[in-house]
Amino acid sequence: MRLGLPSTTQVLWAAVLLIQIPLWFGQGGWLHVWRLERQLDQQLQKNDQQKQTIQELEAERKDLKAGFTSAEERARYEMGMMKPNERFVQMVRPAPSAEESTASSPGGQAKPSVSSKTPAGSRAQSQPPAGPR
Repeated sequence: MRLGLPSTTQVLWAAVLLIQIPLWFGQGGWLHVWRLERQLDQQLQKNDQQKQTIQELEAERKDLKAGFTSAEERARYEMGMMKPNERFVQMVRPAPSAEESTASSPGGQAKPSVSSKTPAGSRAQSQPPAGPR
């Protein structure tokens, strides 16, 4: 009668599984290394962004040290400063009217629209739309 002792094959499989568990899940295992690699990639991206910001600031610092043109440009742009006897002219594009914003359909095709704007001295005439009768 057999006492139910494990066979040699079963013992070897159990040993392989016990060896694999720390390899996958333990400290320094594959999952831990994978997580650290993701953190490293994120940190490297952040470092690259910060290096670019530092380069931009360094270029601006050199420009400010080199001459007054950048300081003058910055004063004009950020503070609205002007030289004596200088005129400020600002070009503003008109906002799209309600007619223009409803003139195009979602499909990208323009809908025909009737404009209420007429040249001075003329009268608007309404005509029925041309089509098959």
